[in-house]
Formats: sequence, structure tokens, C-alpha cells
Amino acid sequence: MRKILELNERSAWRLNRLVGGILDYSTVENGAVKMNLERLDLAAISSEVVSTLQASADDKNIDVKIEMPKTPMFVLGDKDFIHMILNNLLNNAIKFNKKGGTISVFGRLVDGFMEVTIADTGVGIPKKEVGMVFDRFYQVDGTMTRRFSGTGIGLALTKKLVELQGGRIWLESKEGRGSRFTFVLPITED
Repeated sequence: MRKILELNERSAWRLNRLVGGILDYSTVENGAVKMNLERLDLAAISSEVVSTLQASADDKNIDVKIEMPKTPMFVLGDKDFIHMILNNLLNNAIKFNKKGGTISVFGRLVDGFMEVTIADTGVGIPKKEVGMVFDRFYQVDGTMTRRFSGTGIGLALTKKLVELQGGRIWLESKEGRGSRFTFVLPITED
């Protein structure tokens, strides 16, 4: 009986997560989202999100390294959206990483943009599927995502949120060796 209750609880949690992701994506897709643009230190927000997810990384003995510019790099963005972007990318890096793996988060200034890369030593993504990971409801190899409980919404939503703020996102990956998700947002001077 206990196992049935635990299974039902996990199923309800997953369904709740899926519905929440669909609602978030639909809101963004339909243009009904309201952005609260402000001048933000992307390096500081990155460090903050890493700190909130450190316990999850520690559970898998994953070493998380962060390297950001010493001088604050300000972007004009929505703080909640940037948190969601980083949270989605870091959660995936943790979820699809191996025990004892590494996650590197680094940022740099490139041609008027703040570039943030999240690299992991996880399972990686097959070359033929790299171009599809940002598609809504797309999941890499169903057996892998079932094993890791993916919904196929997070990366599509992440891409939309980056683009809404004038940025872009891309992926480099080698199956069995890990993935590197990089996004850029325009910096602001004032």
C-alpha cells in the first residue's frame, strides 16, 4: 500500500510540473507575459541560482564551479525570467550528469553581450537530436528522459525567455561526454 501511495505522489508531482510548464510556455508563446525589465547583474544572479541548487548537486557529489567577470556586467532583463532560465539549465545539468561529475558555469563579455555557459560532464545528447532540444515537448531518447523524468517543456520555455529579452541560446554536446548550453543577453551601460 505504501508503494502505491508513493507512486501516486510521484505521478501527481510530475503531472503538476507538466501542467505548470505548459501554462508557463503558453503564456509566453501567446505574448501574454508581462516583463519587468530592469538593470541586472547577471553574474550575481548566476551565483545566486547556483547557491540555491547546490544541495541537489551535492546529493550526486557533483562539483559545481562558477567563474564570472569580477566587474559586474549589467543586462536589461526580467529578474524572474533570468532566474527561470538559469534554474532550468542548471537543473538539467544536475539531472543529466553522472555522480561525481562536474558542472562549470562561466560568463564573459562578448561584443556587447553577456555570455553565460553551463557545461556538464553528463550523458550528452546525440548529434542528430541537438537541433531539436529547444522544440516544445521534444525529449531526447524517451528511455533516457523517462529515467530522468523530463517533460519536454523546460528548454523550449528557456529559449523563449532568452529571446524575449533580446538574446539567443544554443547547445553544443557530445553523447557520453556532456553538454554546453550557452546563452547571451545584451548588456546595458546605464
